Amino acid sequence: MNSQWANMALRDALFMCFDLETTGINIESDRIVQLAVSYFQGGQVVQQHSQILNPNCPIPEQSSAVHGIYDKDVVNQPSLSQFLPKLIPHFKGEVLSQFSAPILLGYNLVSYDIPLFKYELKRINVNEGLVDLPVIDLIYFARWYLRNQKIKLVDLCQYFKVPLEHAHNALFDAKACGLLLPMFYQAGYLGETVGEVLEMQAQIKPKLDAEYNKYRMWLYHDRFTDALILGQGKYQGTPLIQCDPSYLQHCVTNYDLPNAVKQAFEAQLNQG
Repeated sequence: MNSQWANMALRDALFMCFDLETTGINIESDRIVQLAVSYFQGGQVVQQHSQILNPNCPIPEQSSAVHGIYDKDVVNQPSLSQFLPKLIPHFKGEVLSQFSAPILLGYNLVSYDIPLFKYELKRINVNEGLVDLPVIDLIYFARWYLRNQKIKLVDLCQYFKVPLEHAHNALFDAKACGLLLPMFYQAGYLGETVGEVLEMQAQIKPKLDAEYNKYRMWLYHDRFTDALILGQGKYQGTPLIQCDPSYLQHCVTNYDLPNAVKQAFEAQLNQG
């Protein structure tokens, strides 16, 4: 990571919240229909930009029902390749010259928005390395610290009382993500500096992946005590040692559990 961000306090850093609306959820084949960036510094909106894009393909009705963008809305809009000259300066840190280059911020950026965006760039033969900025993706911190909460963006906004005027509109989603950042910090989920947050994210992601591969959604370790907690079902959020043995036996008998879950349930039953 560039040293300009390593020791920068979160309150001083410029964040470029990035969000897409698309024709679907297939990263490799679906197209962008709306792109938005919302700049934040010190928890405040600095500047916002949004653009409807023509994907040059029909927008499925089920996708339009989610984000409210229909074929008629994109007819006279630019394609990504036509809009790109206006977009590149954002990723080059050239839009707000009074600040250092921004840190990309978003929700599910790493697994969805950025890969889909890169496929779109590849499709139009652009290889400028546009997404070389550091990326903070709040979904990892939500999955880690709010394991028993609903963690869709709209649910988190309700949980933290952050306004989200129009969910699944790229500009409003980007703005909501920027407003969530200080909420996560105040809750103790983030470090003091950009470098600390990026390091935390780098540590959390493989732990989440390993936990899911081992337990799926059935179990997870308490983030502070390491005790096993039920991650779904009737006893979601309950420590394994406090679960009704009859429920654990029912799960062992009737469900195709991951081996680690079955072993943990059986070990608890044997202790009882």
